[in-house]
Amino acid sequence: MRISLLEILTGVIFSGVVAFFVSATLLTNSMMRKWTLSILSLTFAIPMVMLPAWHESLFSHGEFTWHTASVACLSFFPLLHTVWILREEPLLCKTFLAADHALPYGFAATLYGQMMTATGGLGFATIVASATVQTEKAFAIFLLTLALLFGLSSTLRLLARWSYSSSNRPKENQIPTQL
Repeated sequence: MRISLLEILTGVIFSGVVAFFVSATLLTNSMMRKWTLSILSLTFAIPMVMLPAWHESLFSHGEFTWHTASVACLSFFPLLHTVWILREEPLLCKTFLAADHALPYGFAATLYGQMMTATGGLGFATIVASATVQTEKAFAIFLLTLALLFGLSSTLRLLARWSYSSSNRPKENQIPTQL
């Protein structure tokens, strides 16, 4: 479980940094925005198609790198999409909500990576349990994965709510004190 969580966090943080950089570039350069917005949605599918081709070069650095690259590739577009939509919101709130939006994609990617080439983690344990006809163990791993996803998502949403409520933004129906 620790391996899977580390892969998810590392991949989501890496793709988050890239998403914030791309979002900042799109905000400042209108020519770049027009050119890249039409192809950014393709980044959701293309990296997962290219990952098997990149397998040898990434796997030579270790299976952790390949699994983290899987998470980063699959969670990039949801992160960028959320960061772009919430560009007017406070940074901390935007960060928590973007991470929450990309979390299910990160879980799917780490399970995909671990099922392809793993010696540990939740995906590997699921494959082993299924191959040895240990249905109850596979179901328990599924519930553990689901509980981990639910716990992380709930924590991120609570942190986003806290950061939004603690920001000094006027409420919708509140009258400004200074004009």
